[in-house]
Amino acid sequence: MTRLDPGTRRRGPSWAQLLVAAVVMVAPVRVHACACCSEQGQRLETTDVLRAYERGELERVEFAATARLYTTAAFPDDIKGLATPSEEPYGFRGSLVAGQFVFDISDKSGKTGQIIMALPRSMTRFEIDPRKEGVQAGGTGPALYKEWRLEGEVRRRGILRAAGREPRGG
Repeated sequence: MTRLDPGTRRRGPSWAQLLVAAVVMVAPVRVHACACCSEQGQRLETTDVLRAYERGELERVEFAATARLYTTAAFPDDIKGLATPSEEPYGFRGSLVAGQFVFDISDKSGKTGQIIMALPRSMTRFEIDPRKEGVQAGGTGPALYKEWRLEGEVRRRGILRAAGREPRGG
């Protein structure tokens, strides 16, 4: 056994310090976390470069197999860009391939059309916390409304061409 001179200091943690550290690390701790924090009525609208994260999320989007036209009491006169609009569901397939969105549709008679839009370099992000005063958010936190707006030239083919004229970008 080696004795230390009274004036010599020990280096490193003592056994008591190590024991306390071990107990603190093993003790169960209740933790609450959230992915986003917002204030009631908070609103954000910003346009920025489309980054790798957003591109990755857009690649993960899965589209429904059918789509319906939004119409009003003025149907079919309120529909532009379809030679023969229908209130029946359209077959739909959407994908992001080689930097462009491709949307294929087909009507019940088998006629097809396509919209192609290059992925833009920027996007507008719109977010709002629509909570009302005095209403407690349930579950995992506030229900936030988030929207990504992408704008660009489109090409339309088949039944999606404007009747009697070539659409801009087409």
